[in-house]
Amino acid sequence: MDIFLFILVIIGMVGVFYLLTRWEKRTKNTYKEKAANLLLASDPDPKEVRDTIKNLRLYAGRFFKDKEAIRLLTELQDKHGHLLI
Repeated sequence: MDIFLFILVIIGMVGVFYLLTRWEKRTKNTYKEKAANLLLASDPDPKEVRDTIKNLRLYAGRFFKDKEAIRLLTELQDKHGHLLI
């Protein structure tokens, strides 16, 4: 009986880890799309630019850097950096 409970707990933890990882990737891709759209915009909202830069910094990763997110972040700061002041 104890072994079944242990196996169920392990399976539950793996399932939760999988769902959290999937949710984080979906959120990161949303901010990447938003940054790409802001790069194409001629006159974006300054608050939206600030929020997108903040969230890209958060989701780009500290140890395992997402190269596309960092590229979008630097391009967004170069193009619309004057809106951050």
